[in-house]
Amino acid sequence: MFDDLDTIDEVRSYVTEGCRSIQNSAQSRALPPTLAEPSQLIAHAVKLAGPDGVTPRDLRSIFGALGTKRFEQGLRRACESGLVARRKDEVGRVTRAYQVPCRVSVLYYTGD
Repeated sequence: MFDDLDTIDEVRSYVTEGCRSIQNSAQSRALPPTLAEPSQLIAHAVKLAGPDGVTPRDLRSIFGALGTKRFEQGLRRACESGLVARRKDEVGRVTRAYQVPCRVSVLYYTGD
């Protein structure tokens, strides 16, 4: 879905430009679906951050153009759906950083 967004800066630019285009448009005031419900895009940004994850402050700076309420709703949905999770340190304590959890693929028998 976000194959053309390869860096955190590209995600930030995508968010900023998407919000700016809405503000400058006299015709349409609706955000694109990826910005109106940003949980998938937030997960993509966290994935791009790598194994160390990304702090809430950094995520807010990336998604700031969306506004606090939309960003926090998207982050909450990303966490609730398991797309992102709080990172744990070496002793298992939860840190402030978010990361994409490792997932085991599940195979389902579909029959003949």
